[in-house]
Amino acid sequence: VLELAERVRDDAAAALRQAERALQHAEDQARQISGYRSETQLRWQAQFRQGAAITLVHCYQDFVNRLHGAEAHGDAGVAAARQRCEAARAALQSAELRLASVDRLRQRREALLQLGLERRDQRQTDEAAARASQRERHDTLHMGAPQAADDAAAA
Repeated sequence: VLELAERVRDDAAAALRQAERALQHAEDQARQISGYRSETQLRWQAQFRQGAAITLVHCYQDFVNRLHGAEAHGDAGVAAARQRCEAARAALQSAELRLASVDRLRQRREALLQLGLERRDQRQTDEAAARASQRERHDTLHMGAPQAADDAAAA
């Protein structure tokens, strides 16, 4: 169970790293599109200062509209990538909590097992001491009487 929880956590961490890379890529693309739009506007504005035909102005407006659409699409991609990143971060956090819970349970079980072993060892030690004490009393009672008779006969 612990290994499974670790694997789930590792997979969630990998998914988060992938989502963060995708977010970075989407942000880079959005910045490129925005930069391109800004450069294009500056270039066209310089062109318009020198004068331009109306058909050229219409072409420019169509192109700028497409660039705005691309920017909006890029911004939506960034927002979606951000949401995926947050979902992956939440999944990782959940997997880490699960792993911590499983590990605490494992530690408690090990502690209980160790406590049981210690109690068993203590019980065996106590029983051995009780048997030794009982043998000693038995030996003292049974061996002590003939010894006393031998001591009286020798005197």
